[in-house]
Amino acid sequence: MPDSKLIGIAEAVKDLLDAASLSMAFTPTREHVTDVELPDLSDLAVTVIPRARELDVAGRAMSKQDLLIDVAIRKKLAAVDTEQAQIDALDYFTEEVVELLAFTRLTDPDAEWVGSENVPAYDAEHLRKFRQYTSIVTLRFRVIEVAS
Repeated sequence: MPDSKLIGIAEAVKDLLDAASLSMAFTPTREHVTDVELPDLSDLAVTVIPRARELDVAGRAMSKQDLLIDVAIRKKLAAVDTEQAQIDALDYFTEEVVELLAFTRLTDPDAEWVGSENVPAYDAEHLRKFRQYTSIVTLRFRVIEVAS
């Protein structure tokens, strides 16, 4: 059974992240859901999650499908005395992810990046409640197709 466009894009995003050389070491995974709280692990968790699809008319006999992919960036904070530096480093890493995936053109499926959102930049409640940095980057990819 072939993958949906949404799953194909999520897998392509995971592969792009896996091949990237960023400021922190990580191994991205693709999942359909992710737990809010991480176990007490010190590893950076980067999870790619297929989120939504929107279909609309793009023109005469053409459709426009926007496919949204979430990239969850999560890490338990270590010692309290270095908390600010850890958050700063994780925020920089999040920015690297946003910039890496901006203007990406995928070939399978044929999709083009049209925007990203990272609001809020991180979840303040997770910091307070779980001592965990959590940031969700939402990527929007567009597929234009001629109706058959």
